[in-house]
Amino acid sequence: MLFLLLIIFVLVIIFMSIDPVREFIIPTVVSQPLIYDLALQSRSDFINHYIGDFLPSPPATILNFGCGVNLYSDYLVDAGYNVIALDINDVSVSKKVKPVIYDGVKIPSHLNFDCVIITTVLHHIPEDICTDILEQLKTHNKQIIVMEDNNVSLLTPLWCMFTNLQFLNHPLNFKTCHEWKTLFSKYFKIKNMKIDNTVCAFNLFPLKDNVYIR
Repeated sequence: MLFLLLIIFVLVIIFMSIDPVREFIIPTVVSQPLIYDLALQSRSDFINHYIGDFLPSPPATILNFGCGVNLYSDYLVDAGYNVIALDINDVSVSKKVKPVIYDGVKIPSHLNFDCVIITTVLHHIPEDICTDILEQLKTHNKQIIVMEDNNVSLLTPLWCMFTNLQFLNHPLNFKTCHEWKTLFSKYFKIKNMKIDNTVCAFNLFPLKDNVYIR
């Protein structure tokens, strides 16, 4: 009986990992009024703990790169920001910002923004595409704020896959905070960092001819 339940559990996980299924289940569940309110508050509190001090003053235009369910965009709009949300698929439950969907490779050139936030996104992107994305963002000469998981335990990727309902076709580009710092240093000036045992956040600005630009 236990073995049968285990097989059923595995099959359910595989089924829910299929992108069209995820794109239906996640918005359907999170968009429920009570869940939306709780998720918006908890997600915003979690992100603000790490990057709140790095945000520019409103009404700056912020590009929410890899916006996912897009809850934080609603918080930013309420805080007085203009927000552009960008992702490769639409699982957004935002009531205020419709995401721009792109191919995951080339950032649309028509987007105009003052700052980019990338919250727990880069570990979903294969290494070669991740470095290319950073190269593209560097050319915009804008502030970049990144929040990432600190990969110090096997539980880090497992928890990510579980909370994202994504066990298949799920790139695992997790790094420790030190490894993220080393990577970002190749492209940006690190003005501030906030690091603990689970998460690291970086406030990045472009370098031009080795001169710090703000």
